[in-house]
Order: sequence, then C-alpha cells, then structure tokens
Amino acid sequence: MNAYRSFWRRYFDFKGHSTRKEYWVPTLVNIVIMAILLVLIYASSSSKLVWLVNTLSGIVLIFVIAMIIPQIAVQVRRLHDINRKGFLVYLNLVLVLVESFPREGSVLATIINFIGLIIGIWLFVYMCLGTREHVEKENRLWI
Repeated sequence: MNAYRSFWRRYFDFKGHSTRKEYWVPTLVNIVIMAILLVLIYASSSSKLVWLVNTLSGIVLIFVIAMIIPQIAVQVRRLHDINRKGFLVYLNLVLVLVESFPREGSVLATIINFIGLIIGIWLFVYMCLGTREHVEKENRLWI
C-alpha cells in the first residue's frame, strides 16, 4: 500500500522515476475501485434508488477527476524510469481528448483512433519494461 500512498503524495511530481510497482499497484487498485463503483451503480439502477445512483455517479466523477493528474504524473515518471521522455503520455492524452469529439464515419476519426491504439499499446509495453540504468542528464518534461 506504500505504492498507492506514494501515488497520491506525488500528485504533481512529473520529475524523477517510478518503478513498475509504483505504477501498477495504484493503477490496478484504481481499476478495482472503479469496477466496484460501476457495479454498484449498475445494481442500483434497476431499483428505485435514484438518489443512490446519482450519489455513486457523483463519487465516480470526483474520483476520475482527482485521478487524472497523478495518473499522468506516474506514467511520465515510469517512462523516465526506463530512460524515455514523457512526450508519449501527453500525445496519448491529446488523442484521447480529440477522440472524444463525435465524428461518426469520418476517415480522420478512424485514423486518429488507430494512432491512439498504437500509442496505447506502445505505452502499455513501456509500462511493463523493467528499470533501466539511469542516464546522468535530467529527463525533460515534454521530450
């Protein structure tokens, strides 16, 4: 649980390094928390407990918003740990934001989705790599 506490303590820390454990423990814990909340919302939606669905939906929204910055930060630190720059994380974030705009049937949307998929797979592989010997120069934030 130290890795999960570290995830929240290093909220705005985009410098330095994070091990695989420091990345995967909070990522998996957050996935489990979200899954539990979404199951509760789904189970409550079939009953007449509208107030519970609204409350749980609000909790999910707050949790997701609170989680965005530290998740990006830990991804950037994880890339630094394998001697890569954080640029891919930011590019992936931009693609996710662009993908959220509706453009049904657009060739451009298909291309953006494909590029996002490739970058997502690339990031997943990077997050699974072991720690590399760190170079002496400081990793820059954007490149």
